[in-house]
Amino acid sequence: MSFDPFKSSTTTVPKSSPNDSCQRVTIPHIPELFAQDYLDKILGQPLPRTPKPEGNKTLPDEPANAFMAALKEEGNKATTLNNAPAFASTLNPVLDAFSTIDGNTPGEQLHRLLRESWVESPEKTVRVIWNLRSIHDGKAAKVNFYRAFGWLYSNHPKTAVGNLQILVDQVIEQKPKPKKEDKEKKDSDKTDADSEWTTVDSPEKEALQPSGLSHGYYKDLLNILLLAYSNQLTSPTEKFDALESPRPNHTKQNGAAANRRRKQRQAAKAEKRKEEGGKEAYAKETAEKVTDTQAKASRSAEEARLKQASDDHQKLVDKLKTDPAFKALYVAVSRIFASSLESDIKVLREVAKTESKEERYRLRRKLTMAAKWAPTLQCSHDRPTNIATGIALAMYSNGAFEGLNKQLRIDAG
Repeated sequence: MSFDPFKSSTTTVPKSSPNDSCQRVTIPHIPELFAQDYLDKILGQPLPRTPKPEGNKTLPDEPANAFMAALKEEGNKATTLNNAPAFASTLNPVLDAFSTIDGNTPGEQLHRLLRESWVESPEKTVRVIWNLRSIHDGKAAKVNFYRAFGWLYSNHPKTAVGNLQILVDQVIEQKPKPKKEDKEKKDSDKTDADSEWTTVDSPEKEALQPSGLSHGYYKDLLNILLLAYSNQLTSPTEKFDALESPRPNHTKQNGAAANRRRKQRQAAKAEKRKEEGGKEAYAKETAEKVTDTQAKASRSAEEARLKQASDDHQKLVDKLKTDPAFKALYVAVSRIFASSLESDIKVLREVAKTESKEERYRLRRKLTMAAKWAPTLQCSHDRPTNIATGIALAMYSNGAFEGLNKQLRIDAG
């Protein structure tokens, strides 16, 4: 029986259309979106790096002052929260950054530690930043990773964007879980005949070993892009309000105060019904007022949405034209999603041609999580950034879908 992974899961005909949205889904023309060397084209060629000299420290002309050395050593002493003796610093900037930065480190201190660590070793500093996010091998501090990435993006954008792929690649080796065996039962049931046999794993079990793990997840890419769009990514102190949905005003009220106001309104309504001659007349008048109020609120909300959509689109166009770092980040996120989705489509096509359940299972383990975390059209990540448009352009231009690999006309405005 053939299996179609692209078969629609519903037969319901949608009544709405993307054309009904006030969002302008176009983006400016970005030729680098279709180039492999987009980083060099947007941010320029990398500068030659001069390695830091080692072992060339000059000896002081005079012997060190023992008193000053003891004073420095004493000044580096500190205590833990439990009043245990400790050192305030490891005297190595990279090690200080690795051991100090976690999910609770203030943003200003985090930026200072990274700045000092970068002077000592840029490569190790990048590893420290990614270790901060690593869910399986690191500290899993998502918010402070965004702050650390923001520092790298602000000071060394090419390094930040160029290493973004490592955030979602399966670079962490996942070791298979050891088999649980009851040794006592095994020894008691073991016979002389059984002792001549040796148990080996079958090839099928070897083929189904766990795949690798990633440091983060695909939504990190969208969060970073949205923070950069909102000018919040590089700030050491600003709250990441762009990642939080605003709560309606009526949900922020105190419970007791809300109950008191509700009782007051109910009492006022009851008094008004008595004055205006009955429940039916009051209900009719109230319905007319509610209808009129809702119509005015709807018109006002629609005008606000249109203005917000226009402002968001203009801001996106301006940033893509004037901010090379943001442009490189935008292209990188689009290409990472497009590449992952393209590989998943190829895997699903292989799954559709395979009859064996074991082979299907093995192929499915190659799928990424890009489809799960891909931006939903007209929702929080796509609405201001139009990142879904960038992903679609990259996919269609590469021929990910049959019949749609033609040159696309891109809005240059």
